[in-house]
Amino acid sequence: MDKSVIVIGGGIAGIEVSNQLSDLGYKVVLIERSDKIGGKLRDWDRLFPTFRKADEVVQRLAHKNKQLAVTIETLSEITSIVNENGLFSVVTN
Repeated sequence: MDKSVIVIGGGIAGIEVSNQLSDLGYKVVLIERSDKIGGKLRDWDRLFPTFRKADEVVQRLAHKNKQLAVTIETLSEITSIVNENGLFSVVTN
């Protein structure tokens, strides 16, 4: 059976869990409704306590997504989720 997972939401948590699941050998598709991943973190300038630029953190995690071959679908929203005997299908627009 194919080990695949869909992560809904491309905020910092969605990006990180995508990376970790990919590290574990799952085929990962990250669904994000906006045009960029990063979520609310993109609205911040710097992070406490290191004062590292928030955009640098997003870029580092996004770069790891690419290295791990995580498929990222931006401008996508879930329209339905169908469960057939424990196998889920997700429909996006």
